[in-house]
Formats: sequence, structure tokens, C-alpha cells
Amino acid sequence: MRAPRGGDVALLVATLAFVLLSVVPLGGYRPWFWIPLSLAAALIFLFSTVCDLTDRRSAIETMERLRWPILLFLAVALWSLVQTMDGLPEMLWHPAYDRIEAAGRITLDQDRSSQFAMRLISYAMIFWIGCRLGRYQTLANTVLLAVALFGLAYNAYGLMEFAAGRNEIFGVARRTLEPVAAATIESPNTYAFHAGMCLICGTAWLFRSYLAADGKTATFSTTVERTLRIILLLSIPVGLVSIWFAGSRAGLANSLAGMAALLALAFLPPLLRKATARVLLVIAIAAPLVLTLAIAQLSGTTVGTAGLLERAMMFSTGIDMILSGPLAGTGLGTFEIAAEPWKFEELYFYRWDSAHNIFIEHLVEMGPVVALMFWVALALLGRRLSAGFIERRRDNHYAALGLVLFVMAALHNTIDYPLHRPAVVYLFVLLVGVTWAQSWSTAPRRSPA
Repeated sequence: MRAPRGGDVALLVATLAFVLLSVVPLGGYRPWFWIPLSLAAALIFLFSTVCDLTDRRSAIETMERLRWPILLFLAVALWSLVQTMDGLPEMLWHPAYDRIEAAGRITLDQDRSSQFAMRLISYAMIFWIGCRLGRYQTLANTVLLAVALFGLAYNAYGLMEFAAGRNEIFGVARRTLEPVAAATIESPNTYAFHAGMCLICGTAWLFRSYLAADGKTATFSTTVERTLRIILLLSIPVGLVSIWFAGSRAGLANSLAGMAALLALAFLPPLLRKATARVLLVIAIAAPLVLTLAIAQLSGTTVGTAGLLERAMMFSTGIDMILSGPLAGTGLGTFEIAAEPWKFEELYFYRWDSAHNIFIEHLVEMGPVVALMFWVALALLGRRLSAGFIERRRDNHYAALGLVLFVMAALHNTIDYPLHRPAVVYLFVLLVGVTWAQSWSTAPRRSPA
């Protein structure tokens, strides 16, 4: 493939600036950031579309490869907009509207669901841009390095803030009573997931030659290569220490598991590497269901920590909400409203703004059918990443990174909700888009000897 053009480089710079810096304003979690962030993503997507018009062949090829995920996502996005519409048949209204004398709709909060739908579409835009940038190996390499280096600086800043004893961000107090290392993100668990993604990017780049089936990959000059290796080696202890002081046990375990999976893909014998890639895909798909049901079974028992038992009660309640709730869903971003009638004395004052399980929220808010379509689209992307690692002979570290990120996201978001924060999602979908694009071989197949 030919070298990237000036427009591609400009798109890379704009996208990285947006994705990396979007974490600064509280991770973009406050409602007043949603519209500006979504509009900024739309403007970058518009620029990407202009670039695509000058490279239609590559754009069409990418669309053909993404055909089913695109179709499934369009259906999900369309449904999220339909949920906010007035004038729908009464049979689709949420049952809550039966108790008031007013025209109903599917969603319980029209404004909030509209904003969440806008966020969902902006995530897809950044994913597409990631796929576009990932067509060029040099740009894909730049994305990984930029994320890893930014992660080092951001995590170091988080440690400095922690060492200074600060427990607020721009004058906004954190939820935790004691100072934690979380930089500009309010939630320590979300910060830990963000730090983990940056850490895994650096680890994948460091071991990229070991992850390649033929042991070959693009390199820099000796001096530059050595300097980058030293810096990225430093990012590993900085990242792990910052996650430790964030106080997120799940985040630390998730990051260590991600690093272990990446090293297994790098150093296991070829046959075991391929088997490991398939196992990781199965874990990413099956673990959320298995973990959710297993934790929900602990409800009403005394087995486990206080945090685990609180989640067990919430998961059990969330499952009841799904089984007795409307098939049309309650609208994106409305879990807190939908959960109000289900609150019980033991957890009435607990934070019900989320289920602490993003998959339960999908089922409640989107409805079971649409949530399943969304998950199938994600599973197809994961399958390609697994296949790409198995099939490619060079630059396998991209597919390995994407696959490990999928597993980390599936595991962590089963017991928490780091992907609620727009800035964290933007980084995740950018990396998945880049690694997905690089999971396709650009070399002709070799005939067997």
C-alpha cells in the first residue's frame, strides 16, 4: 500500500488530539461536554469523508469488509433514535406512560436518550476514522506510540496529583473520601481502565517482533528504537503503580491479565498461540454472561466482599428488570429512571445511575433484540481480530492488541462501567478500528511448499 498523503496525516493529528485530550475535561462524563464532543467528532468525520472521496477504492473495500457490522450498527442507531420519537403506536410506549395523561414514547427521558444516541453515533465515527488510519502501517504505528506515550505522561500526572494529596479536579471533588491517583477522571475504576489501555499499547509495541509470526516488523533507526524502548519500558511500572494507587482492584487485575495474555500470544509455541487467540475470543464473548449470572447467584448470601454482594443484588435486580421490562427498551441513558421502582431498602441510597454492568444496561435500555444485534456486531469485529492474528505473518501485534483490548473491555465492564465515559470510549474505538484494519493481510497468500 502506498504511503499516506498529507490529508491522511492531518486527519491523524486531528483525531489523536481530539481522542487523547478529550480525557482532560473529567473524561467527558458531564452532560455539558456531550454535545461539544459529539460535534467535534462529527467535524473530524466530515474531514475523513472528504479524504475518502479521494481514495474511494480503499473506502469501498473497508465498507465491504465491515458490511455486517455496519448494517447491524445502523439498525441499533436507528432504533435508539426511534425510541425518542413522539407519535409512535401506543403498544410501543413504556408502561409508565399508562399512569399519566400524556402522549407516551418508548424512552423514559427524551432529552437524555437523544444525547446518548448522539454519543453512540459519534463513537461509530471515531471507529470508522480508526479503520481509515489503520489502512496505513505507518499511521497505525504512530497511533500506538502516541497512545502509549500519552499514557505515560497522563499516568505520571495522576501520580503527582496523588502525591500532592489533591482530591479534586478543576475544583470538582471526587467521589472518594481519600486522594487517589485518577488524573482528570472522577472515577478511579474508569481511570484504571484508561491507564490499562495505554499500558497495553506500549506493551504491544515493545513486543511487536515477538508477536509477529515471522519475527519481522517495521523498525526505526537504532538510536530512535532504543530511546522509544527505554521510555515505553518506563511506562509499564508507572502505569501499574498509578492503577494501584487508584485503588481499583478490578482495574489492576484486568491490566495484569491483559499483559499476561499479550505475552502469551508473543511467546507461546505457534500452535498454542493460535489456540490462545481463539480462547481469548470465546472469553470476550462468553465471560460477560457467565460472570453476570454467577455474581447474581450470590444475591442474598454472605459469600464475598461487600462490594461484590452489592453488585450481586444489583445484577439480580437488573435481570428481573430485563425479564419483566418492555421488549422495546427504556431508551439509552435511562437505567437510573427505570430502576427507581426496583430500589429496595438495603441498597436504596446506593448509586443506581448505572447497573455496574454495561451489558445489563444494554438489555434494559435498548431492549433484548436490539442489544443482541449490537453485541453480534461487536463479536464480528472480535472474530476478525482473532483471525487476523492467526493469519497474518507480519505486524501481528495490531490484531493481538485489539483482541486483548476486547477481552479487557468485556471483563471490566461486566463488574463496572468504564465505557460510560465518552473519552474512554473514543480511545477504545479508535484503537479497535486501527487494529481491525491492520488485521487484514496486505500480502499475497503464499502457496505451500
